[in-house]
Amino acid sequence: MGVSPGVFLLQLRMNEAKRLLRETLAPVKEIAVRSGYGSAIAFHRAFHASHGMTPRACRLDKQVRG
Repeated sequence: MGVSPGVFLLQLRMNEAKRLLRETLAPVKEIAVRSGYGSAIAFHRAFHASHGMTPRACRLDKQVRG
């Protein structure tokens, strides 16, 4: 696959978080916990590093696009 198992797992978690942000109304804190993060702040930082946008911006981007 070209990436370590840890990186692969992180990518899976972040892609699932992105899906939850776009397809549900679950609070970001709940999505953080479901993604394996102990705090919304740690999740926010990891999501931004992975996707280049904040979780809120991701959710709003979906709302704009419909």
